[in-house]
Amino acid sequence: MSDFIFSSRKKSFGDLTSLIESIYCENPPIIEEMHGDWGSLAISHNQYLGFRPYETEKHIIVVIGGPVLCFRNNDFLVGQDSNIATKEIYHRWQVDGSIVWDEDLSGPFAILLIDKELELVEVVTDLMSFIPTYSYEYDNHYNLGTHVDCVADLSNKSSDHDEVSLADFIINSAITYPYTPFEGIYQLEPASVTHFGETKYTDCYWVPEKTNRYTSINDAANDLSKGISSYVEKVTENMDTVAQFVSGGEDSRALSGLIPKRLKKSDIHF
Repeated sequence: MSDFIFSSRKKSFGDLTSLIESIYCENPPIIEEMHGDWGSLAISHNQYLGFRPYETEKHIIVVIGGPVLCFRNNDFLVGQDSNIATKEIYHRWQVDGSIVWDEDLSGPFAILLIDKELELVEVVTDLMSFIPTYSYEYDNHYNLGTHVDCVADLSNKSSDHDEVSLADFIINSAITYPYTPFEGIYQLEPASVTHFGETKYTDCYWVPEKTNRYTSINDAANDLSKGISSYVEKVTENMDTVAQFVSGGEDSRALSGLIPKRLKKSDIHF
């Protein structure tokens, strides 16, 4: 998984790279840095093809993760390493103004958009915050990142532990949202676009609703089956070979049955 770390206060070249490298025991990924009056940014190489950073005269956009694009084909997943998917997201969002986050992107992601001219930043999180993003705000500045330890180190908060959150983790193996192990560092909301600048505010693009759309369990099952089948087809339509992690349970067998028969499959058991 790739990561980004951002500071609204400009840093020396290499400072942010060393933070990302510090989370790896060995063989850290390639890390790219960008700097300007807007601040400093470092991004580690994304393993998903098509999602390299994209820069225009006005903006820098970074996509962490590899969401399926539901508004076009996903042939970039089997092409050369590029920023095709990132550019498509940027164009639909900033040029067309037609993006619908919960319908157009499917899967885990975190997106960072920097307006270099206005020195504003927007962060988009996925529906469930499968890729969490963290923030620390201080003296009209802020640090952002997808790895909480990097944000803590950048913010000089790595020794300022939130004791209640640590106790929460020891007892429950999780920390209650939006808190983290570090004082003053918080997780951004899921399914949201958070705006950073002179003022900070958050727009939620999706909220759960308690509704019953189905008259029977069969209708719900058929809808679920169609949704998963459509997702699998979008991912694999231009592939010849896929690798599938399988545990041997019902979910693995169901997914194996949905993978198109034309594909050569390599199963990885765990």
